[in-house]
Amino acid sequence: MKLTIKGEIKQIGETQTYDSGFEKTTVVITESSNSKYPQDLCVEAMGDRADIFAGFKVGDMVNASCDLRGSEYKGRHFVNISCWKVDAVNDGQSNAPAKPSQPEMTMDDSDSIPF
Repeated sequence: MKLTIKGEIKQIGETQTYDSGFEKTTVVITESSNSKYPQDLCVEAMGDRADIFAGFKVGDMVNASCDLRGSEYKGRHFVNISCWKVDAVNDGQSNAPAKPSQPEMTMDDSDSIPF
């Protein structure tokens, strides 16, 4: 089940690395669509997406695209919110965090081929 969480980052946990090499980062987002009763939601970024919150900080507004996952262990049932994409929210618009731009390539007459 897919969902989008819009809110403010309240806490960013340390990335945990397990013996198998599996990585997981836990982030708490204060969901803001219901301002009367905001909810703190704990989301997990796992595996090759464990670093998707790199470049974000506490207080940043984000849109987090997540999957709701359920599992059973020894007769107990658990629900996890697995985040697979996160975008910064600026002035009501969603943008990815700033990435370094590639240099623009230009060609002037001195670079042209002589034939």
